[in-house]
Amino acid sequence: MIHIRNFSEHRWFRAVDVPLSKPKVYNYSQTTPATQFEMFSASDCERLEKAFQNNKETEVVETDGLVTVHLKKGYCCPTYWDGFHYEVRRTLWHEICQNKKLSVIDPGVESIVEKKYTTGNRKVRLLWPVNKSKRVAYSGKFSQHNDTTRLILHDSYAWIPYLSKRILVRGIPLDFEQPKTRPPYIPRPVEHIVFCIHGIGQLLSLQYAQMNYVRDINAFRRMILQVADKKANSSSAAIEGEPLDDLNEGDKPIDNYNVTGAKPIQVFPIMWRGLLDTEEELKAQQLFGAPNVAADAVLDFIMYTEPRHKLRIQEIAASEMNRVFKQFCDLNPDFAKNPKVSIIGHSLGSVIAYDLMNSGSKDLEPDFTVSNLFLIGSPLGVLKLVNKQFKVEMGRAKNLFNIMKLSDPVSSRLEPLISKLSLGFGPAAVPGDGTNLLQQFKSLTDDLAKNTEILASKASAVLQMIASKEKVEPPLLLPAGDSHLPELEKFNRHGRLDFRVNETIDISLFLGIVGHFMYLDNPDVVRFILDEILINDK
Repeated sequence: MIHIRNFSEHRWFRAVDVPLSKPKVYNYSQTTPATQFEMFSASDCERLEKAFQNNKETEVVETDGLVTVHLKKGYCCPTYWDGFHYEVRRTLWHEICQNKKLSVIDPGVESIVEKKYTTGNRKVRLLWPVNKSKRVAYSGKFSQHNDTTRLILHDSYAWIPYLSKRILVRGIPLDFEQPKTRPPYIPRPVEHIVFCIHGIGQLLSLQYAQMNYVRDINAFRRMILQVADKKANSSSAAIEGEPLDDLNEGDKPIDNYNVTGAKPIQVFPIMWRGLLDTEEELKAQQLFGAPNVAADAVLDFIMYTEPRHKLRIQEIAASEMNRVFKQFCDLNPDFAKNPKVSIIGHSLGSVIAYDLMNSGSKDLEPDFTVSNLFLIGSPLGVLKLVNKQFKVEMGRAKNLFNIMKLSDPVSSRLEPLISKLSLGFGPAAVPGDGTNLLQQFKSLTDDLAKNTEILASKASAVLQMIASKEKVEPPLLLPAGDSHLPELEKFNRHGRLDFRVNETIDISLFLGIVGHFMYLDNPDVVRFILDEILINDK
């Protein structure tokens, strides 16, 4: 006898291909139905079914509850940020496809089939939706097959009906290929959360799928996984998981993993750009003529230089961090007892983060203490120099780090603003040998190959240059002892403020600009950030 699951239990699936809706800034309308679905984990299916039976409106699922399912409305979305919405289906009947694979069926069809089955009516007639405008008539009977209940449907108007049939099965028999499942929600004691504030260019995601900050944060999580995996020597809990493909463009979810001595951490994108909607912005975009990179990216920076828009951007970023913090505390009461928070600001996001930490306005004050502020690819130094502001303050942050690349045309140092003596030495080196560039430019080549052969060939040339270079010994974190300045001791445990990412070759301006967006997928950078968070938590 074949062991089968309890067929009285419903399963819960979510679409993974076509979103129902996107944030307002995308001006998106669904034109085709979703066809690819993945099942929530067994434990999440139980949580969803219990919540559904108890008439709840929503339930959180997947890693750290990063995904919220709206049970009655039939969709799921990110719990903590504004992302894509995907269809969710509660299923009991599934269609048998080739090689014993199962697929979900139209909710209307399933409702008719289950009603016929529960009322004891063996004959079924229904219209099967092929698309929005076409439906095909099917008819059939229920039958028993190896302890499973099946419904064999034939096309009522086909020339040879038995050649045009669909077979449905009630439940998910174990002898069938089990559906691909999502990562489960497993309660764990998250002790540190990280807010990541994006910089310019997020409107470019409307034209280029790769320019997507939520996807970047998912890449950050995957890189944390790789870094943590190399450090793992015990079963201590570590940073974990990736939410629902990001509920944007989607990448494969990652498994749980461990890091020696690491404490559970979760990261959240702070998506301020999509919430900024002003009449002045629309008029400014029209001044550029046709949509272009300048209109979508440079406009963000220009708007931040105008006091009224600057304040509005700061209010949005501060409000989003406080909102997410409160929501996470509500869902994780143990974390709320002793919360630890760090902030990462990239590019213009680093300026926003720094300004928030040093704002005297109570309206912009965070509802939490900031353990670490990481500025990456930051133009803050140049902006301060232009405005003749020669002071660098930590503000509300306990530790401050400025991570830069010498090849990045946007990033700049901060130490010379504090002491001219720092001009006598360069930034401290982030531990690592710089050979991670090979991996990064390989990914860059793959992405560019999808869009243009010319750019891909340029990246390939640089890739070959990197591969031909001999590996160098990892540099020390700090340069020689004469780089020590008392004025820098307050910023962090290293007594330095500027930290450079190691690069083994000189690269062109084009690739320098590309490298400006490639910090959080650099293993050296991720390892440095992770170490500072964990060490400072002690």
